[in-house]
Amino acid sequence: MPAYNRQATIAPALASVLGQSYRHLELLVVDDGSTDATAEVVERFAEVDDRVRFVRLGENAGRSAARNRALDMARGEFVTIIDSDDLFAPTRLERLVAAAGRFPGDDVFLDDNLQFAFRKERVVLRGRSVYPTGVVRGRIHPVWIEGYLRWSAASKLFVRRSLIEHLAIRFPVEMEQAEDYVVLLRVLFEGRSRRLIRVPESLYWYRRPYEDRRDAAWLVEQGIRALTKAQELADNRELDEMVPRIRQFMEQNPDDGDPRRRFDPRRFTRDRLVLVWCFAWGRVVDQPSRPGLRDAIEHALTLDQPQQH
Repeated sequence: MPAYNRQATIAPALASVLGQSYRHLELLVVDDGSTDATAEVVERFAEVDDRVRFVRLGENAGRSAARNRALDMARGEFVTIIDSDDLFAPTRLERLVAAAGRFPGDDVFLDDNLQFAFRKERVVLRGRSVYPTGVVRGRIHPVWIEGYLRWSAASKLFVRRSLIEHLAIRFPVEMEQAEDYVVLLRVLFEGRSRRLIRVPESLYWYRRPYEDRRDAAWLVEQGIRALTKAQELADNRELDEMVPRIRQFMEQNPDDGDPRRRFDPRRFTRDRLVLVWCFAWGRVVDQPSRPGLRDAIEHALTLDQPQQH
């Protein structure tokens, strides 16, 4: 967990990890030169729970540098990442560890990402990451990787640390955006192509502004830069064949986070129609569980005190 000036949000994030049903974990928190009370909040949790390992970088070096420091410290069999304003569902690690046990020959796993925002001081659920392998919750299964890269690629991966170390993978510190996309592509393609195993449940809860207007052209530029960098590092023919199609999709479907522009009919390419259909069908499938998920997120956001481990 990298953290920079997150005193207002980091306590629930910490509590959501330390309150996991799967208890055998270490939480590596790297403070990236915060100037607020972020460090004090983390230290309060570390005093109570010895699974928290806390490091302060001293100067703001960026989230990639913070994540790399945590990777250097990691001792567990698996590695995953959480941002300091997001949340884990209580069973996230349990379900991912179980999936890894069912697929011992695979190294890279994911779950669904559920976005939430605040509107009029209430939690509002946004979209769930949707994969072209299907939106209905069901069995754990391999994902069609190109479809995932074109239509989603939004998850926080759960990866065997042995693969990270074997490939000497670290986040590119020179990138301001899409640095996690480079890591995603490297773990899937560097050396050889690998399967990506999905747990079809909304277990990573991702906070975002209700209306997030960003520079769409800049986001596309950074995504293409990440594709190019990963392509150079992975040196994989399958990825080389995919990149032109993924790049075309990025250029045709810039996402600035504004729903009014995202679903503008003038932007409806064939791929866009598939994506919108998946999200619409996913909303129908999710509808019975959405009130419970919203309540669970609201409850998790109130957990700001450390509990004795």
